[in-house]
Amino acid sequence: EPFCSLDLNVKLRLRSELPTILRNFNASGLMVTHDPEEAMAICDKVAVMNDGYIHQIDEPSKLINNPKTLFVSSFILGNNVLNINITKGTINTVIGSINNSNLQENSDIRYLSISPKSISIQKSSSGKGTVIAKEYLGEYFIYKVLVEEIHIRVRTNLTNKLEVGDKCNLDLIKNMEYFLFPGGYKNKI
Repeated sequence: EPFCSLDLNVKLRLRSELPTILRNFNASGLMVTHDPEEAMAICDKVAVMNDGYIHQIDEPSKLINNPKTLFVSSFILGNNVLNINITKGTINTVIGSINNSNLQENSDIRYLSISPKSISIQKSSSGKGTVIAKEYLGEYFIYKVLVEEIHIRVRTNLTNKLEVGDKCNLDLIKNMEYFLFPGGYKNKI
């Protein structure tokens, strides 16, 4: 992990300079890291590995737009993974339903992978979710919400202020992308 002990400014500068240096010298490099953002910023190709198994080897843009496994989707994209059931062309999750007439009830698809920024959060005294953690990340908040024993991460702008312990409702934001697994099928809400 070559950049783990560097301060942020040095890390960002080296992260942008390293690919140029390697190209100028027509050199290849192999980097091992647990930081997907770092790998995506520096590497032309990324191998995503978990428990000794390589899930996908691809260009960063393909990992983002076409993750092949649920692990790649959750690790590289930081997506939430929700169990689903399909009823009459509707995908049902703990935070809402999505119409998808292409799916059959007997489909092998069991999981929906969705970005924290594809979910909205509203404070509600009768909400079925509870905020259990809040992270301030400079330009946005990440809320960790417990809904029916499932932890769901939600990314919001700084004007949406909730506190740990607040009851809330979560909704799927229209026209945002999600993936279905197994298979990695990409769709829009």
